[in-house]
Amino acid sequence: MIELATRTYQTNRDANVSSVEVLSQLFTKIIGAIDAAKVAAGNGRIEERHQLVSKATAALMGLRQALDLERGGTIASSLDRLYQFAVLRLTEFEIKNDVRHARSEEHTSELQSQSTIRMPSSA
Repeated sequence: MIELATRTYQTNRDANVSSVEVLSQLFTKIIGAIDAAKVAAGNGRIEERHQLVSKATAALMGLRQALDLERGGTIASSLDRLYQFAVLRLTEFEIKNDVRHARSEEHTSELQSQSTIRMPSSA
């Protein structure tokens, strides 16, 4: 997922797509991987579930590492906690193979709201 995120960023940068749009696409891919992992788990495809959870977790960890907690203030701190919570839930999903841990409404709605953030245009 990190390689996919990098390729997506580079492709979109070359096409003059904003960083907000790139983040939105990445969040969409993370949520899609989690949804696919739930389906795989429900169908007993444990290796596929593992690969999908690993991709989503790696992308979330990459997002966490990219945060600038000093300059980002409250928003960066909130995102850090959100990403940490999502990784913890995915880890529980991996350990327990229980789809209830894969995607709680709490962090899903937060991820979706982060994927629709629009930066103000500069005048």
